[in-house]
Amino acid sequence: MLSIYLSMLETEEEKKKLTDIYENYKHRYLHTALSILKNQPMAEDAVHNTFIELIKNKDRYFTMPCSDLILYTVSIVRTKCYDILRKEQKYVEFDESSDFDPRNEIEEMIMEKFDYEWAIGAIETLDDMSQDLLRKKYVLGHSYAQIAKDCGMTVKNVEVSLYRIRQKLRKMQKEETAENV
Repeated sequence: MLSIYLSMLETEEEKKKLTDIYENYKHRYLHTALSILKNQPMAEDAVHNTFIELIKNKDRYFTMPCSDLILYTVSIVRTKCYDILRKEQKYVEFDESSDFDPRNEIEEMIMEKFDYEWAIGAIETLDDMSQDLLRKKYVLGHSYAQIAKDCGMTVKNVEVSLYRIRQKLRKMQKEETAENV
C-alpha cells in the first residue's frame, strides 16, 4: 500500500515524511482501529482512509512536530472507524434536544465548579467518540465546522453531541457533589 500512497505525492520530502509515518505508526493505527471495529478488513479500511486523509491535507499534517502528529492521526483513525460504523448501521440515531444552547462552553463549566483532576477523571470515563469530540473542540481548538468535516457529521450534530457530553459531565459532577455532602 505504501507505494500507492507515495505515488500520490509529488516531492521527495513529502514521500519521506509519509514513509516515516507509515513505518512508525501503521501498526498503532491498525491496533486502534481494531480496538474499535473488532473486524480486520474494516480496520484496514479505516487505516487506509486515514492515510488518504493525511495525503489530502499534507500541507497541514506533514509540517507538524511528531508529538502533535500522532495525536492528530490517531484521532483521524478513530473518526474513520466511527464513519465506518455509521455507514454499517445505515443511520445514526439522533433526537433533538429541546433545551440545546450551543453557547454553553466547557470552559464555563470547568471555571464554575470543576477542578482539573476531577474533570480529567470524568472525561476518561466517557466513550472514545465523546473523548475525541472534546479533544478536537477544547484541546485542539477546532471549530464545530472543522470537527463536523473531520468526523463526517453535520455541524448541528456536533453541537448537540458536545452539548450532551457537557450535560453528562455536569450530571456526574452534581451526583458526586451530592454524595460528598
